[in-house]
Amino acid sequence: MLKTLPWRVMAFGCLVGILSGLLAVAIELVQGQICEYNQATEHEDCTTYSLFPFLLIQVGKTFNDYGVAITALATVAIGFIHTHSQIVH
Repeated sequence: MLKTLPWRVMAFGCLVGILSGLLAVAIELVQGQICEYNQATEHEDCTTYSLFPFLLIQVGKTFNDYGVAITALATVAIGFIHTHSQIVH
């Protein structure tokens, strides 16, 4: 004979499923624009992206713009950690 799940477990599962669906729809509806100036036409060309591609492009641009600073900070942090670990041992 099959066991039935308690109603609270079933209600929680349904609630999680509904909230996940609503989140997926909301993410697709939220959009971002990336605009670049076109010198040939002398106006901005804008492309609209869904949320995830927009965020990936923006993160990539940020890493590209600040790559040297990120590398410098990481180098200093690694040097500090390396020096500190040698003092402890």
